Amino acid sequence: MVGALTMLRRRYALIIIPLLLFLPFSYAIASFWPGNYAARTLLLVQQTKSTNPLSTDQGSTFPLLSERIDGLRALLFSEHVLGNVVDDQFGTAIGENEKRLRIQELRRSLWLEPIGNEFLQITYTGKMAQGLGVRLEIVLIRFTEALMRQGGRNVGDLLLERRARELNDAKRAVDQLAAQRDTVPITQRGEFEKKLSSATLKLDAAQTVYDEYQRQLGSSAPGPGVDLVNSASSMIVVDPPSDPQFPSMSKLYKLAIIFGAGVLFSFGLAFAAEMMDPYVRDRRSIAKITGLNFVATIGRIDQTRDGRP
Repeated sequence: MVGALTMLRRRYALIIIPLLLFLPFSYAIASFWPGNYAARTLLLVQQTKSTNPLSTDQGSTFPLLSERIDGLRALLFSEHVLGNVVDDQFGTAIGENEKRLRIQELRRSLWLEPIGNEFLQITYTGKMAQGLGVRLEIVLIRFTEALMRQGGRNVGDLLLERRARELNDAKRAVDQLAAQRDTVPITQRGEFEKKLSSATLKLDAAQTVYDEYQRQLGSSAPGPGVDLVNSASSMIVVDPPSDPQFPSMSKLYKLAIIFGAGVLFSFGLAFAAEMMDPYVRDRRSIAKITGLNFVATIGRIDQTRDGRP
């Protein structure tokens, strides 16, 4: 501690001067630093499950809002929700690759978090304040629509589509071989018939598998989605989306960050100068360099006017 204080007294110029230079530099950067804007909407989620231990209405088995936050975030960041948001914003003016880039950008810009036990807040961060509230409103509409959605493709639909593609591929292979039958040379007719027979067997197998899947899954109706709105709670928009009036990071906060970096730079400069100093300035440095034990310090002896001590 004493050595550090001694170093600060010795190198105070390397600390004070950079700090004085950093004051106007910090203000200039904070003034021109482009800030982000954040539009927010606050939702009140009225849950039907009673959290009162004295309540007699404990029959509801719906999970609490706090237990569904991860699922709600997954739904908000899903391709289904954000893809619809991008379609609403840009329509058919962008291609598929740019649409995926826009979805990734939305995932970085959006966040959903619980506020207490009954509030949800969705935040949309962007570079420009104008129009940010409208974009957040589109996200809110699509998110709520996905929550209330009762129908849709289930896993059975995906399995049937896969088996249907396999069946169509097998049919296409048999049709192509059958169309080539008349053009096959007599010397290759035996090998061709084996290939056609094998393709026909694959077609029969694919048809059998598809019929079985159709029998088991064809009549299954899609179940309800998350359905947080209709069944478990009702959502009330407390703060509707609107364009933010101020950046999310104030100028004072930016100034503090830049000036703090200047403080670290000043102390680092002083420490580097101390490490590169070739002079021996204290007894511990002498003992370390010479390897000898330090015995005593001889003070400075002032001379008299006649030159004698």
